Amino acid sequence: MSSARSPRAPKEVAQYLDPAVTSQVAVAAVPDAAYAVLKRAHADAWAKGVVIVPYSSALPIVLFLYSLVQRFGDTADVQASLAEVSAALEAMGAVVENKLARAATMLTNGADELRSNLGKARGSIARAGIGERARCVISATPERAGSRSSREID
Repeated sequence: MSSARSPRAPKEVAQYLDPAVTSQVAVAAVPDAAYAVLKRAHADAWAKGVVIVPYSSALPIVLFLYSLVQRFGDTADVQASLAEVSAALEAMGAVVENKLARAATMLTNGADELRSNLGKARGSIARAGIGERARCVISATPERAGSRSSREID
């Protein structure tokens, strides 16, 4: 590739960059001899989102970049992941506010109702116990005791 053609290579490569589909940086491989004479072209290419590499280093550089994208994803993956996490957090918030808060209120109301019924039942038992004691006291009075003893005498 001649040095006259090399400055056009980044422009040609940059036209294939589409943030929705590709990564934000492209790699343009040029012959080693052309790479050696390119100085200003690197800065111009970088401004267009293109990295110029020599043919001899292209394969390791591309494989390294591929491994980075595989490991960490690209910005679109990060944004999609953040959107998913945001949606999941919203759903969890709705569950807490709607279902768990309502269930907690129902449990509180149920516990209050059970306490009320326990109080009523204990009151009834207490009243029944007082009634039993009262009957025992009445049956132990001397008038009743006298009538019993007269029966016993007969």
